Amino acid sequence: MDGSAIGAFEEPQEPSVRAVEAGSKRKPILAVVIVAGIAALLLLAFLLVFFVMMPQLVPPQWDSPNVDMVAHQTNEGYDIIIATDREEPLNRFELHVLKDGSFWQYSETPLSEGNILVGPFDECLNFTDLTGDGRLSNGDSFTAQHKKHATV
Repeated sequence: MDGSAIGAFEEPQEPSVRAVEAGSKRKPILAVVIVAGIAALLLLAFLLVFFVMMPQLVPPQWDSPNVDMVAHQTNEGYDIIIATDREEPLNRFELHVLKDGSFWQYSETPLSEGNILVGPFDECLNFTDLTGDGRLSNGDSFTAQHKKHATV
């Protein structure tokens, strides 16, 4: 056969050894570190946005209701009528009372129906749950009386 054959035959070459740079093994590790860093930054950005927006996202039952009280003097003491923007369970409230602008008395137990405080000068503070539903609601009231007038 002459050199004009249809296919050229090449002799097999011996496998060669290729040199690899030491830094090339670090490339996959570096890529993982970069991806993890970007993911951490995105998570941090998400959390910052979430907590900045959080006050608008907090359900109203997690904050305190607005409660107004109006006192009416009676022959025996005072009736204090409650107006609130949202009904809440009584057990969420404790009572701290000021008399003439100074601390008078407080209740360490949750608010409940009946006689809840007796003051240092035999004053009684009673609470009435108008609807009896166990919730602080409009029309509920406190009655402040001297003990000789109060029914305990």
